[in-house]
Amino acid sequence: MQYFIHFLNDILEHITLDYSLIDSYEKVYQEWRAFLYKKTTKLTLEEQYGLISEIYFLILLFEIREPIESLKAWRGPFRVIDFKFTNIDFDIKSTLKNKHEHIINGLEQLLPKKDKLGLISFCLNKSDSDTGFSLPDFVEKAEKYLENYPSLLLDFRRLLNAELNYDVTDIDSYNNNRFEFIEINYYQIDSSFPS
Repeated sequence: MQYFIHFLNDILEHITLDYSLIDSYEKVYQEWRAFLYKKTTKLTLEEQYGLISEIYFLILLFEIREPIESLKAWRGPFRVIDFKFTNIDFDIKSTLKNKHEHIINGLEQLLPKKDKLGLISFCLNKSDSDTGFSLPDFVEKAEKYLENYPSLLLDFRRLLNAELNYDVTDIDSYNNNRFEFIEINYYQIDSSFPS
């Protein structure tokens, strides 16, 4: 009971700082979760730069579409198709190679389920300096677009935490892995692909 009272007091303290009830709960929950939760695995290097590419595309969508439509289209990482829209699906692929060469999870991944399927290929470099960006940098950018949409922000965080085990206690570790985009290409998947 004592911990529950402390938890509620922390929420009330955030509310007095002009946070909404939902934002206060989420902020306190994340703080307590980081303190109490011991996780055994972190995202691999490949999962980190793959997730960066997906979040980057999500941020581009936030700039041209309503956030609710953009977030709803994102199926989350490690799915067969990453983004689903009414008439087109997009698959995001990332590599640390200097060429657009990717491994696919079977030919069915490149079979359009709808009218069109697009492949967006990201080539990245691992950066040894502070000039590059990290996964937490992109998570923070996406959250800034959602800060006026508390329920969407919670959905985004739940997706990262529940499906990916992306945890705030790992941020320092993830910040050690910095990247730079080399090139981003778009390919329409049709009978002439690959050409």
